[in-house]
Amino acid sequence: MNILLKLSSALLLTMLVGCNMSGCSFTNTEPFVDTERDEQGDMRLLDTPRMWKNWTENVDFRVSNEVSGRRPPGGKSTWNEFWLHLIDENKEGRENFPKYIGYIIEQRRKVGLPELEASQE
Repeated sequence: MNILLKLSSALLLTMLVGCNMSGCSFTNTEPFVDTERDEQGDMRLLDTPRMWKNWTENVDFRVSNEVSGRRPPGGKSTWNEFWLHLIDENKEGRENFPKYIGYIIEQRRKVGLPELEASQE
């Protein structure tokens, strides 16, 4: 019985150490996004390599879904509406905004999707 307890304790310790080393730590304090506070105290998304990688992967996935004919996310009725909403959400509070929005436009053009059209409301 003592050997069984030692083996299970060793297995648990190995799992916890392995999990911690692989980045799935229970005490992970890395923020989900890279931000800073602006002069008014509002949070601003930073233009860091990690944020750029996340952005490009997300846009590429969404463009692929649009090309495949899947429905846009977020309850939007059209992809045009989805992209315009995403662009509008990122105008304020994102460092280097034109770079991020330009990537959407560039990727959509590469695959022959129509240009985005602002609503006439």
